[in-house]
Amino acid sequence: MYFRYRQYRRFFGGLMVFFISLISLSLGCAAGYYYDSPRNSSIPFFDAFRVMFFYGGDLHDIPAVAENFPAFSESEDKGNLESWEVTYYYDEETDTNVPVFYGETDSPYGTESAMGSSLIRVEDKEEKEPEKMSVLIYCTHTSESYDGTVDDEGRGEVLLAAHHLADTLIEDYHIGAVVCDTVHDSPDWYQSYANSKNTSLYLMEQYPDADLIIDLHRDAGVSAENSVTTVDGKSAATLLLVVGSNVNLEHPHWEQNWETAKSLGACIDDVDPSLLRGIRVQKGRYNQHLSPNAILLEVGTDRNVYAEAEYSTELVAEAISQYLQNK
Repeated sequence: MYFRYRQYRRFFGGLMVFFISLISLSLGCAAGYYYDSPRNSSIPFFDAFRVMFFYGGDLHDIPAVAENFPAFSESEDKGNLESWEVTYYYDEETDTNVPVFYGETDSPYGTESAMGSSLIRVEDKEEKEPEKMSVLIYCTHTSESYDGTVDDEGRGEVLLAAHHLADTLIEDYHIGAVVCDTVHDSPDWYQSYANSKNTSLYLMEQYPDADLIIDLHRDAGVSAENSVTTVDGKSAATLLLVVGSNVNLEHPHWEQNWETAKSLGACIDDVDPSLLRGIRVQKGRYNQHLSPNAILLEVGTDRNVYAEAEYSTELVAEAISQYLQNK
């Protein structure tokens, strides 16, 4: 009987401890606060729950906070984090609730406070809206392609290259760029430049502060050897800049276009000296009389594949970024 009594007492004792712990936890949840011993501070329980389960760990384990935000560093020279809390705001860009931290540190210089939010995003990459449309792009010979593919509306791969150039400028260099998809060389190829003149005028009217107007083409009649080069171990289509002149038609500032082409060409050479085949002055004016910032860019030839041309537009984007900085 005594042995059985001790068994019951142990069972009921353990059960009592369990219920007491459960009641304590419930009271803590009801109070709405979670005590974080490493920080010697309490924060709203629901906020702590969301961070721990949706952001991969305890609050103090979230990466990049201490490294990128001095107020949250616990190193001796930057002070110890005495108290902190977290709230949330809805981020439309990522469609998530992003935690916002507020903290106070006790440093040799007194109590310092700071707050931040972008530091604890999964991707700590702040997108910046371009201040203006700096680069305007169109294709006079819209049907040009690298493998002969043209869609039902007469658009070839040269237009894909134009869009990739614009996307790279926007995403990698935060430079505003726009591409016009208008087909200019169909149904009458010989009216291509007359048609693209209207496009160029329209783009300049819409974006009068643009720094560069690019008529993007694909060259032909070039040897396979001169159509491709290697940049950082990858095959790239070579480039050619074409400058119009006043031989056939009035073009009063063709030399300014030439200076623009030479400045951009120097930046392309800085990216890689094997990329640019040259700057060629031709008899036609190619609508460059409309602006001293107009250039004609040949991206690759009919000997290239599209992947080579696409890579070249990424290299051109780097050169354009340098050109605009210099300008």
